[in-house]
Amino acid sequence: MAYDLTKISTTGLMRPAFDAGIALTRLDERIARSPVGQGWLERTHFTDACASLWIDGELVHLEDLVPTTISEIFVRPPTSSPSPATS
Repeated sequence: MAYDLTKISTTGLMRPAFDAGIALTRLDERIARSPVGQGWLERTHFTDACASLWIDGELVHLEDLVPTTISEIFVRPPTSSPSPATS
């Protein structure tokens, strides 16, 4: 779907975009100062990996990428259900 940019009011979008930028900046600062911030950032890398694979047509669940315990790293096999994105 293509948008006709001449019909969209940019003045109506400026305030929400500005507010979203401020909110993201505050979130970034809170994560940087949080004791769990490093873990949260590492978890978002896995979420980004899932999103990237979904764009490529692969349905990968986050739980398949992140083992819940160290003992599951070599024990838990990946899910074998067919991907709806490729069927």
